[in-house]
Amino acid sequence: MGGVDVLYGVGATKAGTSWFYRYLHDRHDTGLKSLKELHYWDTFEVELCEKQIEVQERRIETFTKLRGQALVAGQNWRASNLQRQISDAFGLKDVLKSNREDDRAYKEYLMKDIGEARLVADITPNYGLLDVPTMQRMVASYSTSRVLFLVRDPVERLWSHVRMQAVRQRQPGEEIPIKAERILDRIITSEKETHILKRGDYSTISERLERAVPEDRQMTAFIEDIWAGPGLGSVCRFLRLPDQPTRQRPVHEGVRVELSDVNRKRAAKFLAPQYEWAVERFGYLPDAWRKNVSEL
Repeated sequence: MGGVDVLYGVGATKAGTSWFYRYLHDRHDTGLKSLKELHYWDTFEVELCEKQIEVQERRIETFTKLRGQALVAGQNWRASNLQRQISDAFGLKDVLKSNREDDRAYKEYLMKDIGEARLVADITPNYGLLDVPTMQRMVASYSTSRVLFLVRDPVERLWSHVRMQAVRQRQPGEEIPIKAERILDRIITSEKETHILKRGDYSTISERLERAVPEDRQMTAFIEDIWAGPGLGSVCRFLRLPDQPTRQRPVHEGVRVELSDVNRKRAAKFLAPQYEWAVERFGYLPDAWRKNVSEL
């Protein structure tokens, strides 16, 4: 399997990584697991590893229940898909519990049953937060590894992440729009919810990638350009895959809550360093980004 390329997908939460995972997963020339985020490289600490093992145990329980329901309903195709997810979750659980000194179990898991695939991938956005030595170890795990960093308009990404948090944190009687506005206000006025900010700190993530990953093995891409069409071809060329257009729509869009003009301006001003990073790095911004830059 030495000729198979390995992609590590990093990026911010709500920056299009789920969409891109689905795009790659559904191609005939790739061999992705049925689980998107494998969380191998960010779980070397015992507590974090145990947490991910629990995640896989819950997945196995849920998938097993759903598979039984699918069989009863005569949905054999769905039952087959769920069985694959169950098997992948069991396999990942074993990998997470394995000896991490040589990463052998992880590497064997990633390459198992991939047939004639030209590329395999582990798309875990949180890898963007890895320290430089761990990133270097990740990239060095395969001679054919590449890293794709997906970025999305900073304001839109932040607001999408905030809405997701509002749903998760909502207490009985709370309305999601009001909850979301309060979370956004805490972020802007007192820089709380720091985990949200770290995941959208493109300039810092980019700096770590530049230190850890050879230039010819990394790419940063605007998800808006990929969704629009032309950017997808550039990414395919980077991954040494034939260009394959898609009409697939974005996934996990979340609860729709409009961002007020006042808060849009506040968020754009607060996130100005991220827009400045993009302009300095690329000398170009997608139309969606320019709209919010005009608010500065």
